Amino acid sequence: AYFTTLPALLGLATRLGWCPRAEHVISGRDSFLTTGLARHARLIRLGSLPLLLLLAALVPFAGFNYDFGTLEDNNLKSYQLDRRVNALLGYSQTPTLILAESLAEERAWANAVDERRRSLGKASTVDFVATASTLLPDQQVEKSRILASLRRRLNKVDPESLAPDMRDRFHSFLAMTEARPFTWTDLPQSLRNNFESTSGEPLRFVMVYPKVRMSDGLAVQAFAHELRTLPPLDGQQARVAGDSMILSEIIDLVMREAAPILLGAIAAVLLALWITEGSLVGALICLSPTLVSIIGLAGLMVL
Repeated sequence: AYFTTLPALLGLATRLGWCPRAEHVISGRDSFLTTGLARHARLIRLGSLPLLLLLAALVPFAGFNYDFGTLEDNNLKSYQLDRRVNALLGYSQTPTLILAESLAEERAWANAVDERRRSLGKASTVDFVATASTLLPDQQVEKSRILASLRRRLNKVDPESLAPDMRDRFHSFLAMTEARPFTWTDLPQSLRNNFESTSGEPLRFVMVYPKVRMSDGLAVQAFAHELRTLPPLDGQQARVAGDSMILSEIIDLVMREAAPILLGAIAAVLLALWITEGSLVGALICLSPTLVSIIGLAGLMVL
C-alpha cells in the first residue's frame, strides 16, 4: 500500500498546490553519512563483500527452531512446578483425546493405539492410553464365579499347616478372592472426574498420553502423525483433538507456506517498485538492500 498509493497521493497534493516547507535542509555536502559513504565507497564495498559472502554461505544451515519451550518464561514458578510434577508422574499431564461414540468404539480405538505403540517399539511417541472402560474389567460376573470357586478351595486349607512365610501370602490371596463386581458409581470420584461431563454422565473418549515433551516441535509432529495414521475403524478415521494436534497443524502450515509467502511478498514489492520507478533496473537497485538484509539476517540466525 505504501509503494502504490503514496506517490499518487503526493502527486495529487502537488497539483492542488501543496508545497512542503522545510525549516532546515541538509544537502549532500552537509550530510556526514552521504559524504562518508561516497568518500569511502571502495573500502566499504571491499569490507562488506566478504562478510556478505560468509553470511550467504551460512544461509543453507539456517533452520526452524522447534523448541517452543524457549518462548515460555522458565523463571515462572508454575512452569517449574509443571516440569517437576511431570517428572514425578513419569508422563506429561497434557493428554490428547480420540473421540468415540460408543463403548465398543472407545475400546477399539484404545486397542488400535496400543497395537501401533507395540509395533513401533522405541520409536513410538505414545506412553500409554486411558479410557473409562479400562477402569471397569470385562466379564466381572464370570470372574466373580471363578474367585468364589477359589475361595471355597482356600477355605479348606488350614493356615496353621503352612510355613510361617506363606501364611501372610495366603491371607492376602484369600482377601483378594473376596472381590465383588462393581459398577461405574463405585469408583472414586477423583477417577470419574476425568471421564465425566459436568452433569455426571460418562463420556466416550480415549486419553493418549505422550512420552515426549510437548514443547519439542519435531516430537509433537511425530506424535500427531502416529495418531493421524491409525487404521480406519469401519471406514472412519480417528477424530483426534488436543493442543498437540493444533500445534502440529500450525507447524505444518508455517513450513508449507513460508517460502511461497516470502517469494510472493518480494515479487509484489518488486512489481510496485517497477511501476513506481518506471524501470526494472531501478526497481532491482531499490530492492537490493532488502535482499541483502534478508540474506544477512538468515546467515546471522545460524550464529
